[in-house]
Amino acid sequence: LKRDLQNNNMLPADGFQRGKPRTDQVHAVDPVIIRAVENHGNSPYPHIHVLVLANGHAKNSGWDIFERAKRQWANALNLPSVEGLVPYCNQSGPAEIMVLRASPGFEAQKQAAINQASYLAKVRGKENRPKGTKVLSHKR
Repeated sequence: LKRDLQNNNMLPADGFQRGKPRTDQVHAVDPVIIRAVENHGNSPYPHIHVLVLANGHAKNSGWDIFERAKRQWANALNLPSVEGLVPYCNQSGPAEIMVLRASPGFEAQKQAAINQASYLAKVRGKENRPKGTKVLSHKR
């Protein structure tokens, strides 16, 4: 996913392997991916929460990042589609937050981003994760 975001090729149309490279890219995406593994109850199957931080000049919508995540997960599992396996989480607030330093609502945007990201730090669900998995990990 990180490499896909860094390359920032256009998402391919259905049935195609790769989109055309973007030649008009002014800013790099510069993604930071943070993930937290959780397991609730006695289920043998953990789930992963992922937070992606990206340059808003290169990505002005979370939809592109979400579609890339679904495509990469389908490739990893060798499945044609992962519908239902990769939910777009907007239960505790907006799924994507754009923080604009020059905006009059900067402080509110920043606080909303902190609140959304703090969900990864919650303790409940972290104690039952599979042996050998890290609580948090990131790619820069």
